[in-house]
Amino acid sequence: MLKLGWEFTGIFDDGSGIAGSIAEKYNVPLYGDVDRLFARGIEAAGTSAVNNVKVDIIEACERHKVHIMADKPAVVDEDQYKRLEQVIKRGQIQVGLMLSVRFMPAVYTLKKLIDKGAIGQLISVEIFNPHKLIPDSRAGWFFDKKQNGGIAVDLFGHSIDTFRWLTGDDIIEYSGIMSKSILKEKPDFYDASQFMVLNRAGVGGYFRVDWHVPENYWSWGDIRIFCTGSKGLVEVRAIGDPVTREPQVILYGADSESRKVELEDPEKTETTDFIDRLGGKSHWITHKDILETARLSIEFDKCARVRKFI
Repeated sequence: MLKLGWEFTGIFDDGSGIAGSIAEKYNVPLYGDVDRLFARGIEAAGTSAVNNVKVDIIEACERHKVHIMADKPAVVDEDQYKRLEQVIKRGQIQVGLMLSVRFMPAVYTLKKLIDKGAIGQLISVEIFNPHKLIPDSRAGWFFDKKQNGGIAVDLFGHSIDTFRWLTGDDIIEYSGIMSKSILKEKPDFYDASQFMVLNRAGVGGYFRVDWHVPENYWSWGDIRIFCTGSKGLVEVRAIGDPVTREPQVILYGADSESRKVELEDPEKTETTDFIDRLGGKSHWITHKDILETARLSIEFDKCARVRKFI
């Protein structure tokens, strides 16, 4: 936003130490009283607070008529979802969510291929989104389900949104499992989950998330997407190939040899898309997208069959 000409007004001190380092980096005031920060007349705020307090911040922004962009997840349970839904229904502010996968060049290229029929009729979408854990680097709240929301709420948001965006339709059926194989001393923490989904058009999906990326891996995770169509399939390595470290899109077409597809950069980012929304312009991420991502993540958590192997 600084590059777009906005002013960084200040940051609220949550006592974590992180806020102070950001304030120092950007040479902005650090506020111990959030009302003093709102009194500066800010137009938009951002939050990456502990998951179960983000909705409190969203409601505070609504009271001050300040738009808000949140890191996902925005809410962790049904009661919080209803509060978020009411904020959006009242329509006094715009609520954004960092659904960043849509804006990755490899995933944007995939969307363009699907839309132009490069693999024919879309039949299935499989999304793998493993993460690096490094338990000792995590704050205590991360392993507390009431504060974090659990693996389904915390990690499935990107898969849900990406599937809905690629297929252009809503998910109507889903079932899955949640498993625990590590960290016996943290009973609320589950380390892997898998879900099968189906949308209204009959496109199937498979989502897998876990916390098992090796600590020495070069990135925080490794997003892979496989799309099967009636005339071919596409493999996307969105974060980067483990060997080349470069995002790749590989098209296996029925009428041509397999080939790497040149990546296309999206014409906007999640930040410029949110700013477009604030200005009443056309935008990609809608309030419906945010609510559906939140609702389905919570539904996944509720209906998952739970298994412990430790």
